[in-house]
Amino acid sequence: MSAQEPTVGVIGLRYGRAHIPAFQANGCRVVAVCQRDQAGAKAVADRYGVPRVFESWERMIDEARPEIVVIATPPVLHHAIALRAFAGGAHVLCEKALAMSRAEAQAMVDAAARAGRIGMTAFNWRFSLSSSWRCARRRSVATSARRSTCRASISRLASRSVCAPAVDTRRLGGRFRARRARD
Repeated sequence: MSAQEPTVGVIGLRYGRAHIPAFQANGCRVVAVCQRDQAGAKAVADRYGVPRVFESWERMIDEARPEIVVIATPPVLHHAIALRAFAGGAHVLCEKALAMSRAEAQAMVDAAARAGRIGMTAFNWRFSLSSSWRCARRRSVATSARRSTCRASISRLASRSVCAPAVDTRRLGGRFRARRARD
């Protein structure tokens, strides 16, 4: 990623529009949005000062070349978009459900590893205080071996604090602890 503002492209604006101000508030520059409804996409882009609007996610990834791609489309499209984004050198934040099958999800994980990029599933309540409290309570009951298998899929994106909330992830523990991807 660049040393300056990381660039973001958002695909799917029904849920994806919520990510735009969050990324902007955390030092990222949203450079493109994509949605089939061009009038709706243009209205969202104008509201948040996003310079480019695309109808095709393929064109957005190829032409805008964002460093981070947010996938907020129906789950049936997640696999294809994520593979294209990783191939284009982007990190991916994908809304739930990650994929339509375990095989698709594994292919996405493998593509991220091959590209040396981060893939992360959006989980809006990951950093809430109630989540950290529940996690701490579970941790006190769990054995050490069980805790080690209960890590979050936060990934390096959050642990490097690139467009992530200003949260001390060391305090969250258990399955909400940020883990670094293996180099």
